[in-house]
Formats: sequence, structure tokens, C-alpha cells
Amino acid sequence: MSGKVSEVRNFKQEHEAIRVYMRQVEKSIAGVDALLASAPEEQLKPFREKLFGLYYALLHLEDGAQGHMEREKKTLFPRLDSDSARMLQGKHEGLVREVNRTVVIIREALPEKTSRNQLKESSVLVQKAYNRAIGMILKHMATEDALIDTLEDPPGRQ
Repeated sequence: MSGKVSEVRNFKQEHEAIRVYMRQVEKSIAGVDALLASAPEEQLKPFREKLFGLYYALLHLEDGAQGHMEREKKTLFPRLDSDSARMLQGKHEGLVREVNRTVVIIREALPEKTSRNQLKESSVLVQKAYNRAIGMILKHMATEDALIDTLEDPPGRQ
């Protein structure tokens, strides 16, 4: 197998690692709504800690995604037709914007002075933004995986 095919296949392995990481993040924030609903006003610290955890997880995901996208530009894009490369580049830019938007929403929910009502409102916004970002990422990875499959085993080759 050529080195280029091996490099391209590595992207699918990175995608799987990203999926595993996202599942871990989801587990870490599970139960946030119940925690927020049951905690007295003066004991909202665990909720804020979960938000901090999600914030740092998203920063880590954002940083990793940037590196992943740079490697794709160098290795995967040259193997694609120009339309596919432009489509993926546009999707990459949209994903970065969505993750950045989610990070901003979480960062705004973090101040110590935030009340329970503000935290409830922020929680809804955070979950919607997070779910939207994760949905976009999963869909994008599936698209890339399909493109990679065609590079590994081009149509018509038996």
C-alpha cells in the first residue's frame, strides 16, 4: 500500500478517535439539567464545574480539529477533485464557526455571578449549540469517510 493511501486512511482513524472523544464529553455532561434543578442557589458550583469541563473539552476539540484540517489540506485535498476540495474547505470553515460559537456561549455561562435562571437559560443554549456542532461534525466526518473510501477503492476497480 502506498504511503499516500496510508496517510489518507489515517484520517478515518482520526475520525473514529474524535467520535470516541465526543462520546466521552457527552458522558461527562450527562445529568447537568438534573444537577441544576436540584441544587440550592448557593451550591451551583458543580454545575459551573461541568460547564468548565465542557468548555475545556470543546477547546481541546477545536484545537485538535484545526490540526486535523491542516493535515487534510496537505494530504487529502490534493487527491480530490477541485469541487470536492472546495466543498470540504467550506464545511471546515462552517464547523470552526459553529465550535467557536459554542465556546462563546459556554464562556458567557461561566461567571460566578450567574444566577440559577441565567444558568438554566445558558444550559438550554449550550446544549442546543453543542448538539448542533456535534451533529455537523458527525455528518462532515461521514462525508469525508465516504470520500476516503472512494480514494482507497475507486469505483470501477474490482
